[in-house]
Amino acid sequence: MVAVIDERLGVASHESERRERMFPWSLRGYRRSAVDQHITELERELSQLDRELVELRAAATLREEVANEMRRIGEETAGVLVEAHQQRETIVRAAEDEAHRLVAEATTQASAITGENETLVRDLQEQHQIAHQERDRLLENALAASAAIADMVHVAYRQVPPIAPPETSDLGGESEAACEAEPLIGETASYIG
Repeated sequence: MVAVIDERLGVASHESERRERMFPWSLRGYRRSAVDQHITELERELSQLDRELVELRAAATLREEVANEMRRIGEETAGVLVEAHQQRETIVRAAEDEAHRLVAEATTQASAITGENETLVRDLQEQHQIAHQERDRLLENALAASAAIADMVHVAYRQVPPIAPPETSDLGGESEAACEAEPLIGETASYIG
């Protein structure tokens, strides 16, 4: 802005200098009015060029200020972008490190749980096998005991013959039960044996 004022002051001083310049009169020369008119036109052109120069310098100054401001904003923006990029990289690295830590921790826990479960499954399989063996032993003992009891009942039945039932109606029902008991005992013995 100061440059524009200085330029205008310079234009005013040039005009006053031109007006002071007067050509001397002579007999053999150009017509003074033609020379004055030409000088006036030149002064007008010069004045117009001075104004254009002032405007161009003002526009150039404004363009330069705008360019400087844009450069400053660009540098600030670049600084912000660089900082944002660095922060993003830091955050991504921290997130990746945390993810790796969590995956390692989860893998360790999963391995521990898997090992514990495998041990528990082996223990349960052993207990299951022991329970089946005990059940088989108890069933064999029960079968052997029932076979022995059946043999003893058979032997006792053969050694002591049944008493012949009297032919009365009350005792008739008992004799039928005794007759039915004999085949039942035989069937049990054949089943066990």
